[in-house]
Amino acid sequence: MTSVGGGESKTMLLHCAYDATGEIVALIQAINKRQGNFTRDDEQLLARLSGQAGIMLRHTAVVAGLEKAAAARFRISEFALLASSCSSEERLAALVAQEGTLLIGARRCTLWLLDSASKSVSSVDESGVAKVVKVRDLANSVVGMAAISCELQTQ
Repeated sequence: MTSVGGGESKTMLLHCAYDATGEIVALIQAINKRQGNFTRDDEQLLARLSGQAGIMLRHTAVVAGLEKAAAARFRISEFALLASSCSSEERLAALVAQEGTLLIGARRCTLWLLDSASKSVSSVDESGVAKVVKVRDLANSVVGMAAISCELQTQ
């Protein structure tokens, strides 16, 4: 017999670890009992162990998610504080480019400003170069569709 982790085994027990909703979140494998074979008591102990492990895995994931959300809220608060001191659209765009990538985990984050009167969007790239594009030229892009959608909602 080969174990899940590799290697030879003479005796093995394997049990699913379930979370509180009944979803399988892990497997626990016991290999090669030190003396003799695994017993019914060993099976029951492994079942209890896997039950506790499954619940704790989900609990740990929930706690980690809460901690991540709290950290994100803190970063958003920091962003709001920094944004309130931006004296120009260019500085705000630079802040969004810098902080947005960190907050969201994206390779790039761009602030596009919608000008309904000229039917265009504009942004400033990382090097401070302004870019203005007519919405109709972006109609097949995600930014263009969003700009058109925003434009329709504001009319």
